[in-house]
Amino acid sequence: MEQGARFIEATVSADNKAIIMVLKKVAKRYSADVHTQILFPSDLFPGEHHDEVLYRTGPLAPLTP
Repeated sequence: MEQGARFIEATVSADNKAIIMVLKKVAKRYSADVHTQILFPSDLFPGEHHDEVLYRTGPLAPLTP
């Protein structure tokens, strides 16, 4: 039996609304939870930059045909 991916992880800046929406839609589609935490605070980046937030989605439930 194939299992495939169980979790998706991505770091996203707060101003990247499009990818945040995609990650939330994937979570809903796979009946998964989304957990967030600041992975890289903004003060690690030069200039003006938002915190990089880790989005961890999962565990992903198998899709039924």
